[in-house]
Amino acid sequence: MKHKEMQCARIGNYNIIKLLGSGQDPKYCKVKLGFEPFKSQYFAIKIIKHDHPHFNKDIFIEQMSKLIDLEHPNLVKIYEYFVTIDYVKKNGTKYPVAAIVMEYLSNGELYTLVLNQELSEEMARTYFQILRESNSI
Repeated sequence: MKHKEMQCARIGNYNIIKLLGSGQDPKYCKVKLGFEPFKSQYFAIKIIKHDHPHFNKDIFIEQMSKLIDLEHPNLVKIYEYFVTIDYVKKNGTKYPVAAIVMEYLSNGELYTLVLNQELSEEMARTYFQILRESNSI
């Protein structure tokens, strides 16, 4: 599915297509599906408002500079991040946000998979091993 020049929200070169999810407080943090027309590729973009009560630019930069270099088949790839970039709404209103451009996984996240289906012991063991190998637990 190609997305031509249409009236949609934007962050840099990315056209925002739809909401994928949000954190505990969706007022400050959301993940949206973005489309980059020059690469003709979809990305998941985590958008964090600068007025988030716990957002700290220095910590964000420190964490992102380490995470962007991680490569593992069981980790979502981070392609780029922006400490400050304008989020431009459909109506042209803009405000500064931090953004993380990540690999888009069209099948959703592990949490949703586990929540919506009963896992066999073998499958649960496989997921646990993957998490352990990636040092996520």
